[in-house]
Amino acid sequence: MRVCYIVGPKDPGDQLRYSLRSLRNLDHDGVTIAGYIPQWVTNVETIPVRQTRTKHANVRAAIKEVCARYDRWVLHWDDVFTTRPTKLEPANRGTVRSLVDSFRQRGPLNSYILDIEKTGKVLERQGFEDPLAFDCIHIPQIIESEHMIRAIEVAEKHRVNAVLTLHGNLAGYGGPEIENAKKETGWQNRTFVSTSDRRWPTAVGDYIRSLFPDPCQYER
Repeated sequence: MRVCYIVGPKDPGDQLRYSLRSLRNLDHDGVTIAGYIPQWVTNVETIPVRQTRTKHANVRAAIKEVCARYDRWVLHWDDVFTTRPTKLEPANRGTVRSLVDSFRQRGPLNSYILDIEKTGKVLERQGFEDPLAFDCIHIPQIIESEHMIRAIEVAEKHRVNAVLTLHGNLAGYGGPEIENAKKETGWQNRTFVSTSDRRWPTAVGDYIRSLFPDPCQYER
C-alpha cells in the first residue's frame, strides 16, 4: 500500500526526514505527502492542501484529498517511526470506555480524551455496543477511504475530532490492543515509536537518529 503523510502548515524538519528513513522497515509501494510539502523531499507524490483553518479541519481536508486518490492506504504522521521490520495490521487502544477510564483515574480529562469519549458515545448511538479506540495510539494505520469519508462526515456532523476511532469501528477493524507509541518509557522495545517537539532533541530522538543515520530515496 501507499504510505501517505499528512503534514501541517510548516516544515516538520528532521522528524519527517527520519520517519521517511524508517519506512525501510515497512513494506510499501511509494509515498505521498498531503498538506505542506517540504522543499527537500523527492521521489514522492504531492497533494498541496491549503492550511488556513483549525488543526483538525486542516487534517480532515488533507485526508479527504488522499481518499479521493487512493481506495486503501496507510495514514502516517511525521513524528512516527518504524524501528524494525514489520507487517502493518490494525491495532487499537482497547475500548473507548476502558481508555477513558484509565485516564480518568489519573485526574481530570484533557480535551483530547474528552473528545474520544464523546466520539465513543456517538458510535454507541449508532449501534456500536462497546466501540474500540483507534486514536491515542500514534502508529501508522491502514485506511479504507470509503469508511474514512463516512467517518469525517460523522465527525463534522457531531463536532468531534477522533476520526480514526470512527473509521476503525466503521471499517470493522479489531486487532490486538497495544500501548501508545508516544509513551515516554520503553521505546527501545517498541516496533512503533512516536516523539514530540519536546522529546525529539533528547533521548528518544537520539535513539531514532542512531537507528537511521543514512539518507533514503525520499530526501535530497
